[in-house]
Amino acid sequence: IKSYANEARVLRELCPVLRAAGVGVPQVYHVEEEHSPHYRLLVAMECYTAPQWQQLPLMDAERTYAGLDWLARFHAFGAGGKFKQEELWTPGGHTPLRHRPDSELEELPTRFDAFRASFQAASEFRLPSADVGVRLQLEAAKVSGWLEDAQQVLVHGDFKSGNIFVPADSDGGIAA
Repeated sequence: IKSYANEARVLRELCPVLRAAGVGVPQVYHVEEEHSPHYRLLVAMECYTAPQWQQLPLMDAERTYAGLDWLARFHAFGAGGKFKQEELWTPGGHTPLRHRPDSELEELPTRFDAFRASFQAASEFRLPSADVGVRLQLEAAKVSGWLEDAQQVLVHGDFKSGNIFVPADSDGGIAA
């Protein structure tokens, strides 16, 4: 329930501020929450559907660049102090290792191998090197230390092509 309440707060309070700063998010018209006897959430917002918008299973280099640009602006918005992370859900992205189960780091090479294997039949996808899982495991503690000391940023909890909306007649812009 806490995650839904956080989502409601983001939609109600953060989306309008992001839009005003030029970060592509939908226009939110109304957010209504009911806490008793069960939590319910009603949201009315701009609809990103065809023919004006599309979702792509794979994005070309131009769209990928636009997606990374959007994500950088989203993160930077939080780092700029325009909306305090502590005003949102405090666990954030659980990125430092102290927030993650020990088994996750131990199993990283095996899980990466399984992830990599799932793409072997995709001819349009260039597979990363087979040793990436081991290399990630070796660097994880160092990266976690950096994250512990890093300035807090906004974290988009599910940034993937299925949650990225591409204008059908555009030359590279996106919304997420």
